[in-house]
Amino acid sequence: MKPELNPFAPGVGFQPPALVGRCAILDEASIAITRVAAGLHSKEMLLVGLRGVGKTVLLNAILAEVERRGFFTASCECIETRHLAEALLPQLRSTLMRMSTAAAVKDGAQRALRTLHSFVAQIKLSYEGLRLTFDGPKEAGAADSGDLSADLTDLFVSIGEAARASNTALTIFVDEMQYLNEESLRALLMALHKINQRGLPIYFVGAGLPPLIGNMGNSRSYSERLFSVPTMGPLSRTDVRDALTIPIEKANAFIEARAVDHIYRASGGYAYFVQEWGLHAWNAAKGQDIDLRAAQNADTLARESLDRSFFSFRFDRLTTAEKEYLRAMASVAGTDPVKSGKIAELLGKKSNTVGYIRNGLVAKGMIYSPVYGDNAFTVPHFDQFMRRTMPGWRPKN
Repeated sequence: MKPELNPFAPGVGFQPPALVGRCAILDEASIAITRVAAGLHSKEMLLVGLRGVGKTVLLNAILAEVERRGFFTASCECIETRHLAEALLPQLRSTLMRMSTAAAVKDGAQRALRTLHSFVAQIKLSYEGLRLTFDGPKEAGAADSGDLSADLTDLFVSIGEAARASNTALTIFVDEMQYLNEESLRALLMALHKINQRGLPIYFVGAGLPPLIGNMGNSRSYSERLFSVPTMGPLSRTDVRDALTIPIEKANAFIEARAVDHIYRASGGYAYFVQEWGLHAWNAAKGQDIDLRAAQNADTLARESLDRSFFSFRFDRLTTAEKEYLRAMASVAGTDPVKSGKIAELLGKKSNTVGYIRNGLVAKGMIYSPVYGDNAFTVPHFDQFMRRTMPGWRPKN
C-alpha cells in the first residue's frame, strides 16, 4: 500500500485517526464542564496512567471540545526544572486579555489581570536565566503575600469571578503533573479546593504518571475528594480492532482478524504502540490487504522505531548508575513489580546504598512504587528495551 496514504502517524499527543476506548471519559468531562459553567459542582479530572496510554491525546481532545463550545482554556506542560507558575501564568494572562475585550466583564477581567501581575511580582519567577515580568498595574492586597498557596488561591478566585461575570467558564489543562514539586502541588490543590467551595466556573483537567496520586495524597488530605480519576490503561482487543480497522477501511483497505490479534498481543494494547504497529503493518502489506504476515513483518520495524525514539529519548537522560539499576530491574521484571532489595542484590550492593539511584529514577518519571518497597516501570515494555540495549549485562551476585 502507498506509504503516502498511510493513516497512522504516531507522535507525542498526536490525535490518532480513530480515538477509541475513551468515550466514557470524554462524556464525563463534557458533563462536568457543562455543570461547572452553570455554577454547579463537579469534580476536577485527573488522567493517570503509564506512558503510551494516550493521556496527552485525551487531554487535547477535551481541550478541543471546550474550545468548540466557546469556553476559555489555558494549558501547559510541567517539566522537571520549571516552576508551575512559569508555565501556566502566560497562558492565564492571555486568557484574561481575551476576556477583558468584552465590555460586560472588562472590570472583572482587568482586576484579575492586576491580581496576576501582583502574583508574578511577588514570587519573582525566572525562565532560562531571565526574569519573568508582566508590565501593568497591580492589585494591592491580592496575591501579594509571598505565600504561594494563598497567592495562587487569590489568583484563581479572581479569574473565576471574572469568568462568572462573563457567563462563561475556564478550563485549565496541566500535563505531566508528576513533575510538580511539593510546594506547587500543594498550592494548586488549595486553589482548586477554594474555587470548588465558591462554585466558581473553573474546571481543571490534569494528566500524569502513577506517582502523582501518592504525591497528591501526601500534599493535601482532601485531594482524593477533589478529583475524578478514570482508568487509563491499555486498550481492549475490541478497541484495538477499532483503532486499526476504522482508519484502514476509510482508506478502502482491509485488515484480517488474525493481523489484529497479532498487533494486539505485540503492542500490549498500549495506544501509542498500536499506532506504531499500524504504521508499519500498512507499509509492509501487499495490495490492499493487511494480513498476518504483514503484521508479523511489522514487529521488527515497530520495535526499531520505538527503540530509536520512544525508548531512547528516556534512556539517554539516565546516568550510568541509573541505567545499571534499570537493567538489573529488567532482568526480573515482567508484569509484576520488583522489590527494591532484589534489585540491590542483583547489583551486588546493599539497599541503603542504592536508594539515591532509585529516588532519581522516580524523580525522572522512569519508575514508581505501586506498593511500598516495590518498583515498576512507568514506560510499557521498557524492560524488553533494556534487555535489547544492554544484552551483555549480568547480575553482580
